[in-house]
Parts: sequence; C-alpha cells; structure tokens
Amino acid sequence: MIKFYIDLFKKREESFNFDLIREIPCLVEDHINLALCKPIDDIEIKEAVFDLGSSKSSKPYGFSEILCRRYWDIVGLQLCDEIKILFSEWKMEPGWNDTHLVLTPKILNPERISQFRPIVAAILYTK
Repeated sequence: MIKFYIDLFKKREESFNFDLIREIPCLVEDHINLALCKPIDDIEIKEAVFDLGSSKSSKPYGFSEILCRRYWDIVGLQLCDEIKILFSEWKMEPGWNDTHLVLTPKILNPERISQFRPIVAAILYTK
C-alpha cells in the first residue's frame, strides 16, 4: 500500500519543448512585469498568512495557520526572512515541501487500497 502512494506521488522527470514558448505572444506589459518581479516584503507576506483560511487540523509538525497568526510577533520575522530567501535565491529549507499522507479506512477491516481515504497535511510554508 505504501509503495502505491510512493509511486503515485514521486517526482517524475518530464521533458518540455521550449520552442513552443517562442510561439506564444508576449501580452504582459513591462510595468506589469516589473510589479510581478519586485522583491516581496514583510507586509505582503503577513497579509498572505493572515488571509489563509483557518485550518481545523494541525500541520505535520503541529503548527497551524491559527497559531502562526496568534504568535506572529514571535515567528513572523523568521518566516518572512525564509520566504524572502525562497523568492530571491530559490532555496528551500529541507522539509518545506514535505507532505504527510494519512490513510483512513472507509470501512472496518479494509483489505484493498480503494477502501482507504487519503488525507494530506501540507506544510504551512508551501501555501
């Protein structure tokens, strides 16, 4: 059963034909592109975190969106610094992209994979 989900979600190498991009007309004006590429700031990050829905379940490490908002004065600066590094240097801390998959049975004494319901717990940073 575990192998089924590992195979389902493992990273696959995919090829992409970059020649196709040359055929797509550029519709984004320079001033819009500048706005999209400007460095992200702490206010924008805080607004994004506070706009996230209130999750009823804790994340894999037990830290939900509600706790992040409540203790923003403690965790906000570090969260902002790490997100800015992600956007500027394209570096992601180990574990940031981790997702925990929990299989809950749909029936008593399940015997087949179809008798389980997968529930995914994503890390807050990736939202």
